[in-house]
Amino acid sequence: MKRRLTHITGGLLAAAALVWACSDGGTAPTPVPTTIELNETSISFVAVGATDQLTATVRDQNGNIMSSQTVGWSSNATSVATVSDLGLVTSAGNGNATITASAGSASATVSVTVAQVPAQVQKVSGDAQTGIVVQTLNDPLVVQVNDSEGTPIQGVTVSFAVSMNGGSVNPTSGATGATGQTQTDWTLGSTTGGHSVTATPGSGSGSASFTATAFQPGTPASAEKLEGDGQAGLVGFAVNIQPAMLVKDGAGSPLPGINVTFSVSGGGGTVAGGASSMVATDASGIARAVDWELGASPATNTLDADVAGTGITGDPATFTASGVNSSYDIEIVFLGTNWTSPTMAPFTSAEGTWETLIIGELPDVNFSSSPVAAGACGVPHPEINDVVDDLRLYAVLDSIDGPFGVLGAAGPCLVRTTGQLTVVGIMRFDSADVGLSVFPQVVLHEMAHAIGVGALWDNLGFLVNPSLPSSPGVDTYFSGPRANAEFDALGGDDYVAGDSVPVENTAALGQADGHWRETVLGLELMTPFVTSGMTNPLSRITTASLWDLGYQVNLAGSQAYTVPPAPPAMAGFQRIDLGDDLWRGPLYGVDPTGRVVRQIR
Repeated sequence: MKRRLTHITGGLLAAAALVWACSDGGTAPTPVPTTIELNETSISFVAVGATDQLTATVRDQNGNIMSSQTVGWSSNATSVATVSDLGLVTSAGNGNATITASAGSASATVSVTVAQVPAQVQKVSGDAQTGIVVQTLNDPLVVQVNDSEGTPIQGVTVSFAVSMNGGSVNPTSGATGATGQTQTDWTLGSTTGGHSVTATPGSGSGSASFTATAFQPGTPASAEKLEGDGQAGLVGFAVNIQPAMLVKDGAGSPLPGINVTFSVSGGGGTVAGGASSMVATDASGIARAVDWELGASPATNTLDADVAGTGITGDPATFTASGVNSSYDIEIVFLGTNWTSPTMAPFTSAEGTWETLIIGELPDVNFSSSPVAAGACGVPHPEINDVVDDLRLYAVLDSIDGPFGVLGAAGPCLVRTTGQLTVVGIMRFDSADVGLSVFPQVVLHEMAHAIGVGALWDNLGFLVNPSLPSSPGVDTYFSGPRANAEFDALGGDDYVAGDSVPVENTAALGQADGHWRETVLGLELMTPFVTSGMTNPLSRITTASLWDLGYQVNLAGSQAYTVPPAPPAMAGFQRIDLGDDLWRGPLYGVDPTGRVVRQIR
């Protein structure tokens, strides 16, 4: 009995010692991530740019949720799908990918499949043409197949079929290329009036219908040059106004369906990419040359127009154009010492772009007898006491508000009293943003403001119904006829929500009244946003607006752009607000001697 009691007592003492040890300095095992549970095991996308939010639940070795545990995300094929730090998966291209969530040594995966499905067939060009019965239309029918996010799809077979009044298409089907586009040529039937062709993808949904009007050709009696004669244009580029001939019958009525052949006869340029091109007159009796591009050297260029038939008054006719080098010069003065070759490179690139888009000489301003004081423009520039030809830009790189926020601000400081175009402009940028991938596009955008886009619209009377400080109930728009014509030609003729060209009219200072409207023009460079990872084109609309302001421009130097039928899909892309990017410093008018004769702001 005594030995047994001693054994029990010893066991109790051992247990007590264990309790004492745990309560006096001992520790429980540290929780570590052991398993990860995901809200999905697989994701299937039918569009590029679509997103899906993953969530991860992390548990420790005891099965308890570790709510504060950081989860890392990665993709083994970013060309197929990317994942953000918060688990947002974005499709990037067709194929398969694996998304991995990890915490410590624990991990879980989700398989991702991206297979685009056609959801939209968009007409690119070739619609609403006019042509002669049983003849092939001048322009092919071009369609683009997109998925539900508006991203083009490659490799989709599109069938083209005549749906009214006969005729034929060749080919009857075609596979879309890398841009999601394919095309066919349309030969009209023998019936005058309306014709139509339908384009349908072999899978998915959507279709597009093209229309055309067929005419029987009459007998032309007279022809005349309608427009496009006597221009000047940049060598190697197409002229701003394509030469046009008006053809009439003996009664003076316009004749549709009459062939006019345009042929290069001097200067070494091309028309429609070759030596000659045949164009049929439209319903208004007008035949317009296609892409008359001037020769590579400064010279007089000529284009002959020959109407099919004999005994026609005014036929043939010759159009002339002067091929010139750009004489518009931009001088960039980099203020301060914190500039490097990489940070200056976007400025010199933008300078070259604008010297291609603006080609006409402006009057020099000689400040030698009437110097402008150092710093008068609101930045630490030196005294202006020399000749400016044609534009001087003072560029400043300093701290504004840290990353993002206001990336930069630009605008005129001195403008000519005659014409009111910029002599000296200011460009100020935040040093915290120079490493952004979009910085070169931001510089190009801000240089446009310094030249006058947005900044001079109101001064020159082209800004109608300004929204600032307040203008409720009316639409804000840019009234320049050249910009409006380009807006309509690039797809804006379907815009009916207000007047064109629509100007941003939100309440935000710096956005309103100085940019194109984002919800209408989408990715165009001169809206108040730039979108990372996408092209933000500098379109003919912006270049034409400078023509309206009084600059001599080269429209053909603009980037390709179409007004979107609806706001473009931006899923998966970063839209960067440029903030208050219109320069708010002093603005003066100066005469040719540099004398300040007017304080505008």
